[in-house]
Amino acid sequence: MTKVLYEVFVTFAKGDGEELREAFVAEDSVEERQNILEEWSGMDFDETDVEAFISKASNWLGFACDDPDWRSPTGGHIKVSTYEQKFEEIVTEYVNSQQLLVKQFGIEESVEVA
Repeated sequence: MTKVLYEVFVTFAKGDGEELREAFVAEDSVEERQNILEEWSGMDFDETDVEAFISKASNWLGFACDDPDWRSPTGGHIKVSTYEQKFEEIVTEYVNSQQLLVKQFGIEESVEVA
């Protein structure tokens, strides 16, 4: 079995911000995917999406929250990534942030970016 990173993000208000609520590395198995859904069982998942997530046809599953308390999340998603996928995501974020910084400081493009 391949190990993967499971991340659960929650969103607030109009979905304009998200917060990492849980992250862990475990085997990519049907059982583990079912376990994480059981942990988050109070959320409103679309059954079609749940089947795709559990069967590994999808590595992303969104959910809504019906709690009327304004401090509670309004929704979120579960994301499953391999090491390589997460590493590429981190590198891409780094490069994009570095390019923005170069532009903000007006540094010429020919300068080598670490």
